Amino acid sequence: MKNERGITLISLVTAVILMMILATITTYTAIESYSSMREQAFVSKMIALQEKVDVFCDQHTVNDINTMGIGYADAGTSEKAVLDEVIASSANLKSWFDIDNIVGNYRFFTTTAIAEKIGLENFDVGIWLNPSTRNVIAVEGVKVDKVMYYRQYDLTGGQSLQAPVINNNTILECSVQTYDNKADIKLEKKYTKITCNLKNDTTVISSKVFTHTDTITVTESGKYQIVAIDNDRNTELEKRSVDFTVTIVNKPLLVEGMTPIDESGNALITEEAKKNWYNYDESVQKWANVKLKDGSVYVWIPRFAYKVNTNKTIDVKFLSDFSNITTEGKALETGYKVSPAFQNGVASGFANGEWDNEILGFWIAKYEPTGNAENGVNALTDFPKSIKVAKKSWGSITPKNAFDLCRKMESDYRDRYFGTTVAKSSGTLIDGVFGSDTNNIDTHLMKNSEWGAVSYLTCSKYGRSGSPTKKSSYYANADLSKEYCSTGKNTTGVFGLVGGKCELVSAGPNINGYFNSTNVSTKYATVYTNSISASTIIGDGMRETLSWGHKQEAPTQLICRGVDYTQTSGIGLFAYQNKNYDASENTTFRPIIIVEY
Repeated sequence: MKNERGITLISLVTAVILMMILATITTYTAIESYSSMREQAFVSKMIALQEKVDVFCDQHTVNDINTMGIGYADAGTSEKAVLDEVIASSANLKSWFDIDNIVGNYRFFTTTAIAEKIGLENFDVGIWLNPSTRNVIAVEGVKVDKVMYYRQYDLTGGQSLQAPVINNNTILECSVQTYDNKADIKLEKKYTKITCNLKNDTTVISSKVFTHTDTITVTESGKYQIVAIDNDRNTELEKRSVDFTVTIVNKPLLVEGMTPIDESGNALITEEAKKNWYNYDESVQKWANVKLKDGSVYVWIPRFAYKVNTNKTIDVKFLSDFSNITTEGKALETGYKVSPAFQNGVASGFANGEWDNEILGFWIAKYEPTGNAENGVNALTDFPKSIKVAKKSWGSITPKNAFDLCRKMESDYRDRYFGTTVAKSSGTLIDGVFGSDTNNIDTHLMKNSEWGAVSYLTCSKYGRSGSPTKKSSYYANADLSKEYCSTGKNTTGVFGLVGGKCELVSAGPNINGYFNSTNVSTKYATVYTNSISASTIIGDGMRETLSWGHKQEAPTQLICRGVDYTQTSGIGLFAYQNKNYDASENTTFRPIIIVEY
């Protein structure tokens, strides 16, 4: 019995010990399982939050987010303690970047702010967020193996935080394409994804997420700014913006036979190529050029208003459509006048050299014309051609023949310059008007108002801001590859207005029998007095610029502009002198084309 009782006692003790071991194992396993569940739950909810945070950061700038959250200095003591603890242990953390080590880069969001700002309802703890890296730190973490974790990135099953893409290029650049009375703005740098606020002065007029292949379209001229919001976690980009101007002008009007060309003379055929055809902004000064069927090149002068200043400068405002409203969408400021070359002068008797309709702009021959003969001919059996060739500019032609020759470009010689869809003027030519003149183009000898319009645009910030350098010979190709002889700061402008040959304009104190049958102003010619200082005519670059020091010779018959290359004093766009009725070798002419719709 004794042995049996001893064995029984031993068995009982053994069983108790085994039960205790099993209980301990079960308890430990349960605790371990509970800990794992808490870890997984923490990781899951933080991943769900991260998805919302990423969208939130895509939609707002760092500066915007900083206004929504609470800064470190204003946060509670316990919240600060968590951030301090995490930063102190940063050397052991995954997905940690240098800019995460600065407490000032974080904003604290309460559960209410998480719901209202970030868009995640019922999140149960507050968080610290670094909007530059999108690093999220919960202020209540989870303990795993006796270590507290406040970020899901550092735990099993957690995601990695994508490193911010730091672009070392500190310049944000954009391009501007102006066409069809609007402008397309495109980022030059190939960032993956950027949100840009486009501002006109201080007003945000467009905000969108886009890549370098996207564009923003505007329809008004003005000063703009793109503020780039980093969507690739590029903290340097967050500080970037680019200021630029958009200058919209009335689109050049075309008829058959007119082909848009670039500055090298290459035809622009595709619609995409035509978007880079012209840009009149002061920083670009690419004026629109076209080539006619015969190879002649013409330059577009868009409708504008001007102001001549006492300091010998000229301000210009481009106008929208047929109106007196600027392409900035504003009424003209005091002191500005619409250039008469673009105005309807029927009611005023064409006193300032106006046209018989409001027009969007006009085309001027790019070069002084030549004829088919070596040096041009004094006859109407040749044709004016505005090209860069090794010939003398066409001189030795009477004013009457020059006038008639330009008019006949749309009648007798239409097929040489334009297409067959352009109606051909016909009938007897009287005072510049044909008996049948119902087409939508008009060709004529340049008027003084048109010379003035080109001169004023040239002297504005959209051109040379002054007179071009004098062309050095009578030859049509002389200096024409040199920008300094252009009306603009590149070769897309008009050449030879200063130097070359003096240029006849359809104007003078006595035009009777030369530009019309009576000595009155018409849309093709303007009558002047002998005294320019007593004249009331504006917009022609004569009375308004008397003090500019250019050659001023009182006209008694007709008017010639620009001086020829042999003259050494008084040289400039606003020079003028008398021209008699005879042909002279040192005088040429320049055709104008108006397209009307």
